[in-house]
Amino acid sequence: MPPGNTEHLMRVLRPVLVFIGERLTLAAALVAAALLVFLVLAHLVHGGETLRFDAAVFHFFQAHQSPAAHLLMAGISLLASGWAISAVSLACVAAFWMMPARRPDALALLLAAAGGQGVVYGLKALFHRARPDVAFAS
Repeated sequence: MPPGNTEHLMRVLRPVLVFIGERLTLAAALVAAALLVFLVLAHLVHGGETLRFDAAVFHFFQAHQSPAAHLLMAGISLLASGWAISAVSLACVAAFWMMPARRPDALALLLAAAGGQGVVYGLKALFHRARPDVAFAS
């Protein structure tokens, strides 16, 4: 490859590499902070230290139920389901992909959404924490 073409290639690639590097640095810092918080919470949950708090919150909401609040919370729970999050994520990826300047964001969102769903289902399988079925009774 002639020297002129290499210089042009580096001029084109440099902003892309800087852009990716900045985002990866920020992402790594956020992942490290989130991992620390998660490890502390996982230790507390695994040791049973949150059971009294969980029971107090559960009993408070059981004592203060209303049909409207129940319907609202059921809707929010539905929005947080894997299918809903996947659909919204894919719609956002498609919207970003339609804007050529946002294609790196589309790919990052796609990877983040897929990775996030994998982490959520992996952690659910790891912890086996039972849901309080009685809370969802009408």
